[in-house]
Amino acid sequence: MVEIYGNVTDFDGNSIEGATVEIKNKRFETIYQTFTDAEGKYRLKVDEGTYIAMYICKDYAVKNLEYWAWNVLAYHDMEINARIDGLPVKILVLNKVEEAAGEDQVIFGYLIQTSLPEQLSNLDYSRICIVVEDSETGEKGEGCLFWEKLKYV
Repeated sequence: MVEIYGNVTDFDGNSIEGATVEIKNKRFETIYQTFTDAEGKYRLKVDEGTYIAMYICKDYAVKNLEYWAWNVLAYHDMEINARIDGLPVKILVLNKVEEAAGEDQVIFGYLIQTSLPEQLSNLDYSRICIVVEDSETGEKGEGCLFWEKLKYV
């Protein structure tokens, strides 16, 4: 077993109590779950392995939207600190899109594609995090993508 732990805050550094923290498997099922304490801290004991996603959220579509970390490599204890606010970030292509929010309401999402500069490779990184701010509303969102560093024999 390894431990994934960290803090959940807003973009001003204020702790978020009671946020849901979930680890999802390849079938996108929640297989580990916990909640943040009064100081925004969480701890999860998980089996060693690679998980498709980590989801963190509180008051979805009411006050905050979600944080996602993709391809989480849990082979040793790791700290993942999340910041959540009003804008979701998805790792795809940069586009502002409307999403249905139910009862004739819409929310905006941002799709972003990440890539490394040509002179760098994934040997140099094991994580990329992106923060996006909507210049019209001031909402912010953050997302992270993890990948395994190559090992040579």
